[in-house]
Amino acid sequence: MGSGGETWPPDAERAVREIARLQARLDFLTEGIQWLARGFFHEVNNPLNHARLLVTVLSMRLKDLQDEEREMLKNSLTSCEHAHDLVKALNEYLWLLLKAVDPVNHIELRRVNVSNVLQDISRSDDLVTKSGMRISWDESPDVLADKSDLRRMFLEFLTSAVQRRRDDQLCVNVSCKLDDGECIFSVQDNGFGFDADDSRDIFAPFVRLEASAKLARLGMGLAFCRLLAVANGGRVWATSSPGEGTTFHLSLAAAGS
Repeated sequence: MGSGGETWPPDAERAVREIARLQARLDFLTEGIQWLARGFFHEVNNPLNHARLLVTVLSMRLKDLQDEEREMLKNSLTSCEHAHDLVKALNEYLWLLLKAVDPVNHIELRRVNVSNVLQDISRSDDLVTKSGMRISWDESPDVLADKSDLRRMFLEFLTSAVQRRRDDQLCVNVSCKLDDGECIFSVQDNGFGFDADDSRDIFAPFVRLEASAKLARLGMGLAFCRLLAVANGGRVWATSSPGEGTTFHLSLAAAGS
């Protein structure tokens, strides 16, 4: 029955009940992710900090260590620092997952000029200036997105290009096509590329493909990117062939006139 006392068809009533059931499950999921994200970093990072401090103090106070023993302490400290980075990355992943699952309460989409975002990256970001990357882009329609999220997604694509570059000049081109109200951006580089079978795996957490394994510390950047794309109402995918570079694709809603 509707709010005004009118009678709804049985199919409509079932649909309303199903929507309410799904909303309750979504609320339960988002609340669980939120509680986990709040407590996870604190509870796991505290003992890691104690372990790092203990190893550091031992390294300073134990003067008569053999080279092998000193190397063991050094490796222990490196492992603690790596674990700290993992915990930090997992915590961020949980918050971005929450953002993707419940974007209405965690993100506000606004009109964004994509050319301005790319121009800012090309002029001011260390990733571009230090790598010697040549980046070009086509003019494109404005999109509906969170500007900082959009900037980060493009930076993750460029980071991947740097990690999988060859010895020659690194070139990246960003093109765009409009398809049924969606802007589909293609970020193409001239790096090593990868096997087509890996195209979905690269957006999973902690995945580092062979050519970029030494530079990709945790393998989380593209996983973050996928969650940001979903949170902004879009999607992301990649196409590539070994030796022929990689193209990352990002679709977002066009802002309209």
